[in-house]
Amino acid sequence: GQPHESRESRKAKDNFRSGCDYVIDQFARHSRLLVLRIDLYFRPDAKGWGYSKAADKAVINYLRALRLGRIVPDYLGFIIKRENGISRGMHYHLMVFLDGHLHQNAYHLTEVMGEAWMKRVGVDRGSYWNCYAHKDLYRYNGLGLVHVSDVEKLIGIRIALWYMSKQDSVLKVDESKVKNFWRGLKVKGGSHRGAPRKKGSSLDMVRHLLGGKRSKCPPGFDSAINERVTIGSTETLSV
Repeated sequence: GQPHESRESRKAKDNFRSGCDYVIDQFARHSRLLVLRIDLYFRPDAKGWGYSKAADKAVINYLRALRLGRIVPDYLGFIIKRENGISRGMHYHLMVFLDGHLHQNAYHLTEVMGEAWMKRVGVDRGSYWNCYAHKDLYRYNGLGLVHVSDVEKLIGIRIALWYMSKQDSVLKVDESKVKNFWRGLKVKGGSHRGAPRKKGSSLDMVRHLLGGKRSKCPPGFDSAINERVTIGSTETLSV
């Protein structure tokens, strides 16, 4: 018979598919997205506070402000992964999508998100990692302005979602059910700026590069893609 698949493995696959489908829906409405990634941390001497209800509330308020456009303009959506690391404690990997027809300054807008995080948790408690500042370390970074036909950056988004859907990087604090991966609200309507519509368009490429089962490689790619994913100012993980 078929080998038993663990709950963690099923969850990783479901989260990966959910994240990819969410990005595909974004590209169906905007042919050009500005993709921002930031890691939100608590400072080492505030690591214990990161497990508190006050910290959870700060994260919820931060994401609400993001959705309401109070942090960065022309917000379209986000995907977030919560992790409980041995060295860094509780922290979050956040991917944000803006209208790429209106904005291109990924470094500045990521810094704005970082400063907004520190404002909400306190400069003495918060810190952040601007992934765009280190984009040149990675061929497939999936950051900044991404067009529907940008193969390498679309692969970079896939690799990031592969990492963000990992389950073995989630350390449980207790046995309570905790959501560690979630997306913004379902994509609705939109401006459709330059969005491809016809069959055979470049949107098909987006669907292909972000399609299939959970893997770093899109379906049909012959060789494995070896890439490193930034997970913090003092760590990188080869994936």
